[in-house]
Amino acid sequence: MSTDEKDPNKPPSHVGEISPPPTSVPPDVDDAWKFLDANRDAYVDDGEESVNMAAIRRKIDYRILPLGFLLFTMQFTDKLVLNVSSWY
Repeated sequence: MSTDEKDPNKPPSHVGEISPPPTSVPPDVDDAWKFLDANRDAYVDDGEESVNMAAIRRKIDYRILPLGFLLFTMQFTDKLVLNVSSWY
């Protein structure tokens, strides 16, 4: 066994695209970020399927960003209508 295989901090070889964990956690992050950071090396025990955290974050972003845009647009329209109605 080589020294690379004995290193417990090194992720498995099939999880090569995961970036290394940050050296320190910023104090102003939420619980979801802490959970994702703590589980960034999660993988299935059979060694063939691994959790791709980048794909999960991308999937979340593709669902949250359109919702945020829709809510911002609705909020802007509401304020605009209230502002225009105050003129009359």
